[in-house]
Amino acid sequence: MVTLALLLGIASPTITRSDYGVPQISGRNITEVFRNLGYATAQDRLWQMENSRRVARGEMAEVFGPTLVASDKETRKTLVSDAEIDAQFAKRGKNFQSAWKAFAEGVNAYIADAKKEKELPEGYKKNGFLPRPWTVNDSASIAVMMGRRFGQTGGYELAQWTALQYLGTQKVKDRRLDAWEDFAWQNDPKAYTTVQAEDEAQCKQLEFPQWTRGDTEKQLDGLPKVGLLELAPALKLAMAEEQQTVAVKSGTPYKLGSYAMVVAGNRSASGKPILLSGPQMGLSDPAIVYEVVIRSRGMNVAGISVPGVPMVVVGSTPKIAWGLTTGVADTSDIFWNETKDETYRYGTDWLSLKHIRHTIKVKDGANAEVDQVRTRFGDVLLENARTHSVFSLRRSGDGKELESWEALFDLYSVQSVSDAIKKAPKIAFNFNLFLADKKTIGWTYCGLMPLRANGYDARLPIPGEPETDWKGFQSLSEHLHVVDPKGGLFVNWNNKPISWFPCLDTPYWGYPNRVNLIADAFRTRDMIVPDKLWNTSKLIAQEDDYSAGVMLGELKAVIPADDELQHFDGLMVLNSRPARLFSIFLTTLKNMLVADDTGNFLSPATFNTVAQAPFVLKALEGKTRFDFLNGDSKRSFLLKAYEAAKNQYATMNSDIFIPSSATYAGADPLMYSNRGSFIQVAQFGDRLVVDSVLPPGNSEAGDHSRDQLPIAREFHGKRLVSWDAR
Repeated sequence: MVTLALLLGIASPTITRSDYGVPQISGRNITEVFRNLGYATAQDRLWQMENSRRVARGEMAEVFGPTLVASDKETRKTLVSDAEIDAQFAKRGKNFQSAWKAFAEGVNAYIADAKKEKELPEGYKKNGFLPRPWTVNDSASIAVMMGRRFGQTGGYELAQWTALQYLGTQKVKDRRLDAWEDFAWQNDPKAYTTVQAEDEAQCKQLEFPQWTRGDTEKQLDGLPKVGLLELAPALKLAMAEEQQTVAVKSGTPYKLGSYAMVVAGNRSASGKPILLSGPQMGLSDPAIVYEVVIRSRGMNVAGISVPGVPMVVVGSTPKIAWGLTTGVADTSDIFWNETKDETYRYGTDWLSLKHIRHTIKVKDGANAEVDQVRTRFGDVLLENARTHSVFSLRRSGDGKELESWEALFDLYSVQSVSDAIKKAPKIAFNFNLFLADKKTIGWTYCGLMPLRANGYDARLPIPGEPETDWKGFQSLSEHLHVVDPKGGLFVNWNNKPISWFPCLDTPYWGYPNRVNLIADAFRTRDMIVPDKLWNTSKLIAQEDDYSAGVMLGELKAVIPADDELQHFDGLMVLNSRPARLFSIFLTTLKNMLVADDTGNFLSPATFNTVAQAPFVLKALEGKTRFDFLNGDSKRSFLLKAYEAAKNQYATMNSDIFIPSSATYAGADPLMYSNRGSFIQVAQFGDRLVVDSVLPPGNSEAGDHSRDQLPIAREFHGKRLVSWDAR
């Protein structure tokens, strides 16, 4: 095969590989290294890249057939067009543009070599097509999909409205608003926050909408009378259910999560900062992300990219290390408008609905047509002819996707944590950005928070009127950032950023929360070493969820002293009989507490989303508006749930616990899948040493497709890079 070194006219090799197949990319400038990155990424992950661009662009059915039409239609209904991407890309800086163009050139150089040498991935032959040339727009489409999935949360108003309507069909119907308020609570003062009380003075207050119960009732009365069955397709579209299903099967990032731990020098045994980042984007085969080390005169950076996107998303330079977690803030809204013919009302004006017609090519089937409809608020998720209404999704980051990626790209050249925080206001995606340099640690909450109208419940669809429209944006990072916290530590697992931040349409930040598991691991004032962070990642995987431990404590307080669960440590480990019994108890408890009055919300996934641990604990303590105990006491209710769980446990064919796992062809499963897709631990000193693990390996085939499973099983890492940090 023709080497890229010869292709570029460079005398010395420009792509070498570590013992684990991680490409060590070098070049004289940004253009050269990103060509090399494109070549190396395609060499290791071309088939995955092919799938990712087709998922992102809604082109799967073209090569995989009619079963993928539904996913493609879903994608096309909210697609950012090539022309819109071109317009965004044209506004980016020279280095960013050069890097992305060079990456595409490198991918195409590999495709040309692989075609010539007949070394294309087997997937092309199996499915009967050849790769078309890679483009900047392919990379950008994946990047937009990534940004929306992981950094543009909220927009759950249709789900909340559906839940409220559903409650009206259950036993609780006469108290449905009370029950709904219990599920959709706003602010739990006990919730663990990234910013601790002693550091809140470093932050500024944001503006949030205010409403009353009367406002909620008025808003509900004004909504179009759209039924549950009519809402179902829009809910699937809002949640991108079809696209996510296909993403899981094709190795495209899909899972929403991530944790981080950052230790200041005054808490570290070495006297220097340590940073762990564990992005949770799913465990798949091949790995969701891709490791790389880049060295050039203009850029030195190492970490992970998303195959197909020329970016190191989480990583390090000789000056800083950083990690990202999803912020989970409500930065999107659903607006609804009255329609007439092909127009919709906005105030006293009737504006035209914008239609974009898409033709989906289908292998072994007829082409499919799909209509993408837009209002001034965004893409239409539901157009209901019976009620003459449309419902549109507005995201605060729309049109700013590539600007956000460029702001992350700019991290590669900063000299300190403070410099990095200054770049963050350009990031429109809602991420927690954790940072460390040789002296300092820092955090900033990225994204844009809409300035919403008062008097309207942010959990429900909002009438699309001039007076209810967003009045602008608040830069989260300008309000919320902390440098050198007094406690010398940041820990995060997508939790609440600061005490006064409400949930709005996403009731997730309560107590107990899984982040408490990490926080409790650092309660002692012992000096911290990197192994402490690795061991905590193991604890995360094996205990799985702190809230389960809280419920275990509640149960132990009422069961007899000689009961077998009195000696259970809460670790949900393989073959544990107590873990099996306890998991049955947790499910039984929620069903008895909630389902009898409210039903199961039509699916186990929705039921578990609604009946989260903070709600369960409040309901047991009698602190909800609706009495879910139905007059019973907490003690009595727990004992009844435990007795029912033991009866079920006694009838089971197997009474041992099998934890979640990731499976890989030709290898043993990777147990305890509640872990980072990739984990890096960066330790500062005279050198910045970064250890990492990426299961199952860095390539989609060959020797390096499974070689990181052994170290992943040990919850440790291999050396990724060692920078001179002086």
